[in-house]
Amino acid sequence: MHTAPAFSVGEYLAIPIAESLGDGQWKAGLAISEGQARGDRPAKCMFTKLFMSRDEALKFAIAQWQQPVASH
Repeated sequence: MHTAPAFSVGEYLAIPIAESLGDGQWKAGLAISEGQARGDRPAKCMFTKLFMSRDEALKFAIAQWQQPVASH
């Protein structure tokens, strides 16, 4: 698993992650935890879209967290 620098949003800390599928493709995701380091395991959210490079996957993960939530 590869990571990009963490960033905080409110009380949460988000760490963009990219995982290799071993066949040249990458999955993007976020590890999300409360901002205080308490030893808890962060929640891991992986997106379904696949990427051809680690950098593309990390950029996508960062962009997804920064998008405003759509209202229903």
